[in-house]
Amino acid sequence: MKRKRKGKADDAAARVEARAKAGGKPIDPDGDTATEAAFTEAAGAEAAGADTTAKIAKLPAAAELQNRLSALQSEFEQSSLLWREREEGLLRQLAELDNLLRRQRRDREREVEQRRGEILTPLIAVLDDLDRALAHLPEGEDSAFAEGIARIADALQETLARQGLRPIPAMGEKFDPQFHEALMRVESDDVDRGHVVQEIQKGYMLDDRVLRPSKVSVAG
Repeated sequence: MKRKRKGKADDAAARVEARAKAGGKPIDPDGDTATEAAFTEAAGAEAAGADTTAKIAKLPAAAELQNRLSALQSEFEQSSLLWREREEGLLRQLAELDNLLRRQRRDREREVEQRRGEILTPLIAVLDDLDRALAHLPEGEDSAFAEGIARIADALQETLARQGLRPIPAMGEKFDPQFHEALMRVESDDVDRGHVVQEIQKGYMLDDRVLRPSKVSVAG
């Protein structure tokens, strides 16, 4: 019996010593269960704290983190600069393409206008012939014949007008070298100086372009 009691006493003493080392103070071997639970919780918390301290110790130093942050920031700035350069290059290419398309469109329009002028210019010569025929009809000529020529001239004039051809005003207008070509200068009491006194050959415009200037005499 004494040996059994002695063995229990030794076990209790061992537990007290171990718990004292873990918790920092001795614990009554005859304490209740609640006290033992509190001791166990405190020991677990201390162990968790030690584990957290070990993990923190493994984290990179502040200087290393700063170096990593600087490297990432530099890489981001280089990437941003590269994208800006690519964007500017793309915008320049789009602008060049737009200018090219505009030049091609203007060239096509000029080519169309030139071809229209080449087609209409011979018809202007026909109008000139009809106008001269009407102006030089012999006296006593059959009025029906003259009327027929006038109708042909009017029909051709209307057809050309639908294509954008129109005569340039000349008689009595102030001389304008953009629209008139002066062949001679004459004295006139009826027309102001510098104004057209006679239209020798009618001029025409095709839309907003002078196809043929009016040949005129100018009052001097």
